[in-house]
Amino acid sequence: MILALSLDAIKQFLEILPLTKGIVPAVTWVFKNLVAFVTLLFVIIVSVTVFFGIELAFSSQKFPGVTILSSLIAVFVGACTLLIALVFFPPLKQSFQKIGLPTETTNSNSSTASSNLNLVLYGLRGSGKTTLIKKLLTIDELGLEPSTTEAKVYEGKIMAGLGADQSINLRVADYYGEKPSNFLEMVKSEFTESDGSSSVNAIIFFVDIAPRGVDIDGSLLPDEKIIAMMDKTQVANRITEHEDYISRSILEVLFSQIGGENLKSVQLLINKADLVEAIYAKQGLKRKFANPEAWANSLVSKIDQSLQQASEAQNLSYSSHFISLTKNPNIDFLKRLEGM
Repeated sequence: MILALSLDAIKQFLEILPLTKGIVPAVTWVFKNLVAFVTLLFVIIVSVTVFFGIELAFSSQKFPGVTILSSLIAVFVGACTLLIALVFFPPLKQSFQKIGLPTETTNSNSSTASSNLNLVLYGLRGSGKTTLIKKLLTIDELGLEPSTTEAKVYEGKIMAGLGADQSINLRVADYYGEKPSNFLEMVKSEFTESDGSSSVNAIIFFVDIAPRGVDIDGSLLPDEKIIAMMDKTQVANRITEHEDYISRSILEVLFSQIGGENLKSVQLLINKADLVEAIYAKQGLKRKFANPEAWANSLVSKIDQSLQQASEAQNLSYSSHFISLTKNPNIDFLKRLEGM
């Protein structure tokens, strides 16, 4: 596994060379993954030193097979060096896990290659946007994610949910989650083609029925406390917040600003299914709704209908998904993004 990580890093670097139109993208890739790259360089130096050391030691004795022996020992020493580094320096392991390729464009505010996907996330703060990004771009175990405090753009590959031999180069934007105007400003800044058109390929909208609460000391509230405080009034208030934030008038502005021939998919994620199930049981809703998902769908039906109508007007693919990104991160919806 350790050798696979290092070989994969070298393979990725070699793969980008034919794609680049100059040395700048390759250099950018090296600096972006500097920790992993320097470590690989150090391992190579150690291995080469061991190889020539053994060759020199036996050069006068005409020992048969000395070159093969030197190579095997050098590879073994290099692998051990990398293993020790990964074990005793966790940030290095994370660096290898998050290695990504540069895009095929030199414009940092645009990504037009067909193999890339530009994705923007829209929803209230605490609805799960950052958690989704963590799921897409890392293989670390998911926990509760505090709301993003500033706009950020992430780059990497989608691996989960697409199969071992499939991946999508992804550029995804996460932002404040408070004002639609901030969202549009961020999108225009990060996803604009040279001709002024939008390069956004997909938009994912987020809703939930319970926000991630914060305690007095600033720490995130555990699920038990959130479930206890979410009565019918609190749930209704949260849904109203979402309806105001994803209203038909706002959708009209959003689609007019970031729509176009590049936009292909719109999706609605009804997140925190685990909390929905717990609150559904607490409020005794079995007689009114067949299951927690049916209840959640009824709560967000107005938003779902607005998104569906807006998508149909733009000839866009639309779907909604009931999901828990932290407890049961079934992200099959990503398969809908293939081929875009």
